[in-house]
Amino acid sequence: MIRDNPCCRINKRRMRSVADSNDTPGVLLVGHGTRDAEGKSELFELARRVSRRLVVPVEPCFLELCPPTIHEAAERLLRSGRRHVLVSPVLLFEAEHAKSDVPAAVDAALDKWAIRHQTAHLGCHPKIVELSAHRCSEAVAGDHSVDQRATLVLLVGRGSHDQDATAEMYQFVQLRAVAAAPTQFQVCFLGLANPRLEEVLAEVRNSSFGRVIVQPHLLFQGELVTKTRKLAETMPLTDVTRQWISTSHLGPHPLLVDAVCARIQGAWPHQDLIR
Repeated sequence: MIRDNPCCRINKRRMRSVADSNDTPGVLLVGHGTRDAEGKSELFELARRVSRRLVVPVEPCFLELCPPTIHEAAERLLRSGRRHVLVSPVLLFEAEHAKSDVPAAVDAALDKWAIRHQTAHLGCHPKIVELSAHRCSEAVAGDHSVDQRATLVLLVGRGSHDQDATAEMYQFVQLRAVAAAPTQFQVCFLGLANPRLEEVLAEVRNSSFGRVIVQPHLLFQGELVTKTRKLAETMPLTDVTRQWISTSHLGPHPLLVDAVCARIQGAWPHQDLIR
């Protein structure tokens, strides 16, 4: 017969006390927002996986474009008795949304007794770098017919007017390039920053690369992922001199869950929030 371990009983009691205490936070998992049903469901799936890892409640919501809104999710946390609201922006870079829009929307939703805390954005977290590399390897699927030195990875970002966000995208690509040498990497953007994806694709036509991997550095399915994929899929129709590969976006992978949970725990260091 398997006996109950007293240590396990202590841990369970401790976790219940953390989960039930009004002094611990509820988590608002805030996505950008999308009209794409698949992209919306991916954030909900991420929230389910994060919730299973944590001992505190998690409410998913969106900044814009679709429900549930930040106000609706915050209201649910407040009704449950939470007074500390830990905001986790599911955003890759710290542009205006992370710096201003999300905090302002949360503050507008909270009553005067609630306290807002906010995690860091995902940025160059090692698990995001690892997930990006995984998506690239997954797309290549063990095809070693082209030498790494003849391979170019185009990492495609959303793009922003925010210089910090653009600089961090370059930093992220540098981390990928160091780990994947001698594969070559190029930054490009879908809008608001340069170089644009269309411009880089045109330049690649005159290059000597034998393989070009187009990788959207985007979290969830949506209009921008679709645009990137369509542009990549048109290239082999007019350029048959090299191999073209399009990767998946990041998506609600366990590595993304790891990164989100680490950011949440990092913003609340005095108690264990992870099971």
